[in-house]
Amino acid sequence: MASWDPRAILAATMIRGVTAMSIWRAGFRWGSVDVQSGGGDGTGKVVKMHYLERAAKGPTRQHQSLVLIPGLTMEAQTFLPLVAKLALPEYFKIIMIELPGQGENRFTASPPWAWHGGTERDQLIVGLLSKLGVSPQNKADILGYSLGGSIVGRLLLSRGDMFRKKVLLAPAFFECIDQDFAELAAARPRQVHAYETLDEAKLAFSKTAFGFYPESLPSDFIMRGLVQLRLGYGAGYYESMVAALLTDADIEEMEDVDRALTAARDDTLIVTGDRDNCVSATAVAELATRTGVPCTLLKDVGHVGGPKGSSFRTSIFTLSATPIRAHLLGLPSKL
Repeated sequence: MASWDPRAILAATMIRGVTAMSIWRAGFRWGSVDVQSGGGDGTGKVVKMHYLERAAKGPTRQHQSLVLIPGLTMEAQTFLPLVAKLALPEYFKIIMIELPGQGENRFTASPPWAWHGGTERDQLIVGLLSKLGVSPQNKADILGYSLGGSIVGRLLLSRGDMFRKKVLLAPAFFECIDQDFAELAAARPRQVHAYETLDEAKLAFSKTAFGFYPESLPSDFIMRGLVQLRLGYGAGYYESMVAALLTDADIEEMEDVDRALTAARDDTLIVTGDRDNCVSATAVAELATRTGVPCTLLKDVGHVGGPKGSSFRTSIFTLSATPIRAHLLGLPSKL
């Protein structure tokens, strides 16, 4: 069991206070709906799914929704820097969801990470979006980062008719995960997504498992990986979740995903960093070539952090905004 680190507790308290203010200042509000797992056939469990939403403005006929799906250990508000950089027109409604077992959803199942598995997780996400008005008649744009990117690929298989523009940001399909990273995650998950002390965090950073420079560590990464564990998650939470995820139950059939991406290639964009040691940039480029999906490769960018010497406020979320904005709005990319 990890020792309690008073420095982490203090950091947690400070960062969560700042985060709550950032959410409010950005115009987002928390919401939740009850969703039935099992595809809504009456046999599944009812799960409360949480999300952050910023309402659209202007004539209703112009409204367009953008759904953002986070990665493993991420909370919805981690997308705030990306949303700010995108600077989308006010007719966009922005929905940042919490994945089952994470963030505000961490209390909705027992054990919480059980809800993270493949089909059931996808059904819960679709159920949430349906209750928020997303449908084949009212398509949303969708963006997923890391695990969220692979979820977007899976959703294209089951409910591709619900989405207009698609963005896969550093998508963590099992086939695309770097082999060294996969071995590290399986053998020592607390050095990857489940560290619980500052010393463990520093070890993960020094090994550059995520392909970024320790001095350019994004503050959001500290919050989601280290700080959250100290406020409500409990020791061993993500260690158990990572172990549960690294099973055959959640591995995608890439041939099926390839077909879905190929069919949607005209409306899909892949963005990744060339220093990403978690998701192999080479494997992602090969995926783009196979499917014909345009791929933007960000220079000197890792799975999270930015170039050497960049500010801790610089991350893949801020650096990817230009090509993503161009894709969503149908503009020529300047990158």
